Amino acid sequence: MVRMLSVVAAVAASAGIGHVWNAADHSITISGLTLPNVVTFAWSAIKQFTMNETLFQVTKKPPTNVEQAGEVKANVAVLEAPKP
Repeated sequence: MVRMLSVVAAVAASAGIGHVWNAADHSITISGLTLPNVVTFAWSAIKQFTMNETLFQVTKKPPTNVEQAGEVKANVAVLEAPKP
């Protein structure tokens, strides 16, 4: 639970959203929660995910396990049109 809260706080901080706990008043003050901050963060996250996925798809290697290679060949054979 604490780890998840830490992740949420880190994501919020990277988006420019900050929070301050006031122990005397038992209140939390959140600043920077504006639409431009949220949109900028969402755009950056989508852009980063797209780049990571593209690089992964370009650089991934074919399976080295013989069984997996056989499965890949079987799938390719199914996708190919039958020869007359």
